[in-house]
Amino acid sequence: MQKGDILISEAFLEPKFILFKAYCEEQQIFYLKDINRELIEQFAEVKGIGGVKMAAIIERLAGPVGNLQLELLDISQLKKK
Repeated sequence: MQKGDILISEAFLEPKFILFKAYCEEQQIFYLKDINRELIEQFAEVKGIGGVKMAAIIERLAGPVGNLQLELLDISQLKKK
């Protein structure tokens, strides 16, 4: 199994990611390979999502199970709360 074929629900098991998992399900995104910059930027605009949560998500995506490269995301442009 390739990293991109991992389910989002498996890669983000911790409770702190519950809003991100729910958002992905609402958007009909189920696999890591389907997460793109646009999805991340839209999620950053959701009420209650701050810099700490976004940093944790980006760190997880860039980590061992990630399929995104950090240069795809301009962290300074994401909404800060």
